[in-house]
Amino acid sequence: GCRVWYCKEQYCIGSWNVRSMNQGKLEVVKQEMARVSIDILGISELKWTGVGEFNSDDHYIYICGQESLRINGVAIIVNKRVWNTVLGCNLKNDRIISVHFQGKPFSITVIQLYVPTSNAEDEVEWFYEDLQNLLELTPKKDVLSL
Repeated sequence: GCRVWYCKEQYCIGSWNVRSMNQGKLEVVKQEMARVSIDILGISELKWTGVGEFNSDDHYIYICGQESLRINGVAIIVNKRVWNTVLGCNLKNDRIISVHFQGKPFSITVIQLYVPTSNAEDEVEWFYEDLQNLLELTPKKDVLSL
């Protein structure tokens, strides 16, 4: 993870490849976020289906999975400290997701990626095209965290 200055407070951003996450593991992830003081956590290899957002106790979760297959999948989890600074999200696909946070003097866009391996040649090309499209939509003054 890395620490960034956000307004007058310091927030911690982390990333975790969970290699699948059931409801019980979600609770473990939230407990770990609290234990090590992570405010914004990117998740890859979630293996959930569907796209959307929901709250779970003191956390808000943005997810992007495949429609029916339990493979890939990305998410960004935020705790209540940063919940009210979220300006929006881009639930791009099961390998790319971003959340935009209000900040001063700069806003922050956090992008969570689950990069295909070089063996998946058919996926690699469209993955980088989708990433480039997302970066073009990101405000130029934003601090990016990938």
